Amino acid sequence: MSPERKQFLSLVSQHLSGLPEGERSEAVRKADRQIDHAVRSGLTEQAALIRLGDPKVIAEEYRGQARKSKRGARSFKGVLRLIGFCCTTGLLTAIVVPFLAALAYGFGISSILIFAAGLLRTFGVPWIPLNLGPGLAIPAEYSMAATLIGGVVTGWIGYASGGVLKKYLAFLSASYRRVQPGQSC
Repeated sequence: MSPERKQFLSLVSQHLSGLPEGERSEAVRKADRQIDHAVRSGLTEQAALIRLGDPKVIAEEYRGQARKSKRGARSFKGVLRLIGFCCTTGLLTAIVVPFLAALAYGFGISSILIFAAGLLRTFGVPWIPLNLGPGLAIPAEYSMAATLIGGVVTGWIGYASGGVLKKYLAFLSASYRRVQPGQSC
């Protein structure tokens, strides 16, 4: 076995770390057989390695095939777990995701508009009122500072809402993967 072939198979094995040893060695043997088949069909070993492609891609394809083969028939317990997941997250997700997305985009856009309004008012646009309440008008010379503070606070709320949304979606995705067949709890 050439050093290039040995290194290629070693990389395939490394990219399959986390799989049980038996599955990993089976994947390496399968890649080795593909190289043998290509050499027997007339390619050089170097050309066969090039044709097989990136060892990382080969490892990911094998992982995908292994997941598909494990997703056979669901057990009764697995079906109950999936039903439980859908019942507990379905309605909540239908409410939480649009709400957080509206907060994130709404506050993000508002922060830009607040800053723009302060900028316009500072440079003499008189029809933009800036009041903190009844009888508490901010003078035009302080418009930029006031709207900068307001825009930063509003932008931070939008940014924080987007971060919470991303964390919720990541949690939801991880929870869904756990209820799939072949996955451990």
